[in-house]
Amino acid sequence: MSNVVLYGHGSSLNHGCEAIVKTTEAMVRRAVQDADVYLSTLDADNDRKAFPFIDHFIENRSVPNNLFFNVALYFGAKFFPSRDLGNAYRYKEFYRRIKTFSPDTLWISVGGDNYCAAAPRWLYRQNEAIDRSGARRILWGASVEPETTGSEMMADLNGYQAIFVRESITRDSLIEKGYTGNLLYHADPAFTLPVSTVRVPDSMKSGDWIGVNLSPVVMRSETVGGVTYQNYRSLLEYIIKETSYNVALIPHVVLPENSDYQAMSQLYAEFKDTGRILQIPDTYTASEYKGIISSCKLFVGARTHATIAAYSTCVPTLVIGYSVKAKGIAKDLFGSYTGYVLPVQELDEVDRLTGAFVNAMDRAESDRQRLQAVIPGFVESSLSAADDLKKEYER
Repeated sequence: MSNVVLYGHGSSLNHGCEAIVKTTEAMVRRAVQDADVYLSTLDADNDRKAFPFIDHFIENRSVPNNLFFNVALYFGAKFFPSRDLGNAYRYKEFYRRIKTFSPDTLWISVGGDNYCAAAPRWLYRQNEAIDRSGARRILWGASVEPETTGSEMMADLNGYQAIFVRESITRDSLIEKGYTGNLLYHADPAFTLPVSTVRVPDSMKSGDWIGVNLSPVVMRSETVGGVTYQNYRSLLEYIIKETSYNVALIPHVVLPENSDYQAMSQLYAEFKDTGRILQIPDTYTASEYKGIISSCKLFVGARTHATIAAYSTCVPTLVIGYSVKAKGIAKDLFGSYTGYVLPVQELDEVDRLTGAFVNAMDRAESDRQRLQAVIPGFVESSLSAADDLKKEYER
């Protein structure tokens, strides 16, 4: 058996992570016929239910929400920064297991968003340990924020045997910054995620619904306090007063500390008496959410993989973005991200989202036709990553 370890993953309650692991595991099985697949996880209990096909789990742990513990970690980081005590605690089992694997183990970093913000030093430490073991590591389905790609990050990226990027802005930026390693472009693996059908109201089947997704991450990225929520509130007011459409509030990340469902609960409370708003439960799988999103006339989404679920089912989509991943994917689909991605940093007035929505509705049919034409190629691009992964494994 050949050991393949998927790492850089958090929890399947982030349904983007769930979609990546499910689709990547299928590609690993195609690329490495005798693969024994491991998943490094911070949420083993939920992931065992979500991923029954994974052979083994490396069970990491979250830092306890305990004042004494966190004070100890703070002073430990202050006086012993090189020891990275929080990382060592959280990933103790990960580091232990590295020592038990042979050097021919293939490590695949599946957290496509891990390089989209500040330097992921916790991941640097893991990569350093993998390198010391003599094993190979691959970065998979990634976006890398150009503005944060400094020398430290480039040194870490240069240690990967290959980098599979999911959009062209990252590809071009890495080339510009001097990356000379094996750089491979394939659409995000989640473009291949199957659709699962769930029961929805009969009216949703008619396509008379607008899907809406709001995330706490986007709200934390705003430049004017509270303006993101006010923009979403104005959008719902417009849809209900000026159109005949209903609204489905669709979560995609439901982690207790980072829940779309909770972020949208106030919106639901404000508009539920109209009888034209539905809050989708936080209990579905990634494939089931994709099925719900596929029933929408248009989708307004903040989570990358919720928008990929929309794109890949040919639903016209307006993205509320905050990083390179949203812009890069939209650019590759439509030739430009202008009009398709509204950066949260530009939500400086309460009607900005409504204006962008009106424009998206005006071109909805042409966008649908565009997606119908290009999505088969994106699915093929995603699936063909397994062929390149096989080549990297055999190198």
